[in-house]
Formats: sequence, structure tokens, C-alpha cells
Amino acid sequence: TAVLPEVSQSDVAAILYSSGTTGKSKGVMLTHRNLTATVAAYDAVRIPTESPAVSLVT
Repeated sequence: TAVLPEVSQSDVAAILYSSGTTGKSKGVMLTHRNLTATVAAYDAVRIPTESPAVSLVT
């Protein structure tokens, strides 16, 4: 069994790319804390879903 590295809330979890207003691609780093807060917000407003999976789309 592989040993997984420890991850902190401030570690980068994902990078989202956007063309922005200038047309030049830009990357925004999201931390584990950012993603946890987003999921917690969905849970707080109790968005009804038919399955246990939730698609997070911006």
C-alpha cells in the first residue's frame, strides 16, 4: 500500500484556467480550504440533488 503525502488546507488542490477579458489564458490556484468552503456552502443551503454527487461549476 502506497503512503499518501500529508496535505494542508493551504496546499493547492486545483488550478482553474480562464481566458479573462484580455483573451490571454490565466490560471487561478484553488486551495483545499477554498474547495472545502465551496462544498460547505452548498451543504449549508441544502441544494437538493437526486444523487450523492454534486457538480461544482462556475
